[in-house]
Amino acid sequence: MVKAVLWILIGLISGLVLAIFLKIPQLLWQVDAYNLLFEVSYIPLLNQMRPVWLIQGIFHFATCIFSLCILYYLLAYFKKEMRLVYYIVIVGIGSTLLYFLTLLPDNTPPITDYVAWSFWTIGHVLFSLTGWYLIREWIGKKVVDRMNMDKSILKSNNTQNT
Repeated sequence: MVKAVLWILIGLISGLVLAIFLKIPQLLWQVDAYNLLFEVSYIPLLNQMRPVWLIQGIFHFATCIFSLCILYYLLAYFKKEMRLVYYIVIVGIGSTLLYFLTLLPDNTPPITDYVAWSFWTIGHVLFSLTGWYLIREWIGKKVVDRMNMDKSILKSNNTQNT
């Protein structure tokens, strides 16, 4: 239960950092990359649900939570879950591919808007950095600390038995 709450918090905080980062250029310079984060008009079923703002928020933050959680366990399989570079590269590639979704709705930036794409990419680097940091502090350290504790217990048991 505690781990589930930690994953939810990690996803929410990282998603909030991304959303705030993209909202600032929208407010200052009318760069619409922020709109793409919450756009669901091209997703069947979701595009019919109401209230729209709630569905968009749930979609964005659920995506943030699940993507970081899945990425962590995928990287853990290869024992790379504490390496920042993997989060940045994998999320970077994924977000670059997702930017092409801007072709579908009307209220997102044109595919040729390199300023919006740059903010989109930098925002996802910040998302990766935030997610990695929180995972390292809240999920990873506990795993590493537990492993070290288990090793020290085994070591002390072995020395006592000999």
